[in-house]
Amino acid sequence: MLFCCELNVERILKKILLKILKVKVFVAVVELGFALLILQACWDQAISSKQNPSLVTIQGNQVSYSGKLIGVSPDSVRMSAQKELEAAGFYPKLPDGVLVPEITRLKDGRIWLSGGVGSSNTYSRNTWFFDSKTKQLSKGPALAKESIKHATLLLADGKVLVSGGSTPRPLEIELVQMMDPKANSMISIGKLIFARYEHSMVELSPGIIAITGGATRNGDQDEVEIFDTNIGRSRMVGHLAAPRKQHDSLKIDSNHVLVLLGRGFDYKVQEMEPEVFVIPESK
Repeated sequence: MLFCCELNVERILKKILLKILKVKVFVAVVELGFALLILQACWDQAISSKQNPSLVTIQGNQVSYSGKLIGVSPDSVRMSAQKELEAAGFYPKLPDGVLVPEITRLKDGRIWLSGGVGSSNTYSRNTWFFDSKTKQLSKGPALAKESIKHATLLLADGKVLVSGGSTPRPLEIELVQMMDPKANSMISIGKLIFARYEHSMVELSPGIIAITGGATRNGDQDEVEIFDTNIGRSRMVGHLAAPRKQHDSLKIDSNHVLVLLGRGFDYKVQEMEPEVFVIPESK
């Protein structure tokens, strides 16, 4: 009788162990499946984000991708405005002694100059409007912080978005501000996830801004985030193929950003090749 009981217990234990093993194998298979899906998504992102210089053409100031005109080179717009300021005697030095402010061409033809380097390693909060017709300067609204190397973007509604920058300490700035040239006003509307400078912005749809790359005290960045000016919040959406700063970006469509030129870790190396960043649909 005792022998029979021992046999039954042994059989029961074997059945239980077999079930446990089956469950573990099933869990392992499920986990492996999820891991493969994640790896596939990362691979797809890497493939779709690979630079393909042959699809990008620049003729004069016109930029095309895959045979389709997508916009005017932001760098050519800045250089045109800079030459105009130089001819009027307001660049690289402003009347208040500030050097190399950021330059933004406005919809009404004026040029907005913001921040810059002052005396004794100080930075400036001042901004100026340059009137192309009268060749005169007028004071604009002040930035929230003394700053250089912040990014500015002329939006579809004529306002200017200002993000990031560097203070004299140096310390990266995380603020996002909105400048209204008609009201001559500046307001803070949110913060970046990654404080940075020498980055780039492009408007994908009204109020939806892709922010790419840049630099910090600790090195260059490859992070990409999407800032929504309607709610004043940003979300992380991925990484560039490599860290990049001092670059431009153009919209291909609402999910694809063309990242142009710029430099990597070494400022002295040649300009980087173009890259197409794909914003994941799940983001």
